[in-house]
Amino acid sequence: ELFGWIRDCINLELARDGWNEEGGPGLTIGLLDIFGFESFSVFDAKAKQWRSANSLEQLCINFANESLQSLFNKKVLEADKLLYETEFEAGDVPDIKVDARGQASLASIDMVFSKMWDFCREAERRDEYEKMGKEMLDVIRNAKRDDAQYKRDDGKGVDEKKWKLDERRYFPTPASFVITHYADDVEYSV
Repeated sequence: ELFGWIRDCINLELARDGWNEEGGPGLTIGLLDIFGFESFSVFDAKAKQWRSANSLEQLCINFANESLQSLFNKKVLEADKLLYETEFEAGDVPDIKVDARGQASLASIDMVFSKMWDFCREAERRDEYEKMGKEMLDVIRNAKRDDAQYKRDDGKGVDEKKWKLDERRYFPTPASFVITHYADDVEYSV
């Protein structure tokens, strides 16, 4: 309620400057909440340690938020670039680029969803749902292992030494995997 009241007060103050052709306030403030990124943990009393509590639902939420963040960044940067082109001389326009981390994160999540979709269709065809968790994790692990960053220098096969260094980071338990999001690494349970 407090946020709504503050927004209304600001918009009323801005409206004093006049109204637009549609009869609404000429100036308003709008906000896009793009900070819904979350990573949950629970304390395992038996093991006396914190463990990940992120499921497929949380992966979908984080993916949606990261996609919105990426779209917002792209649109804002495009608008800024157009503004700069009108305000600066041709050689003085700043070079504006979207941060590659966000794009890499979305590509990683797309890969996971693509593999999950293929896997679920195959599991449905075989009617073997009880095996899905471990097998799906193996499919995701193999896809990650085949990523270009783990290719040998000669381009033939996987650099096993490099892969082994990162495998524990991306697959910390037999029933989980990690995605490097723009904001942080998040472990998801299968």
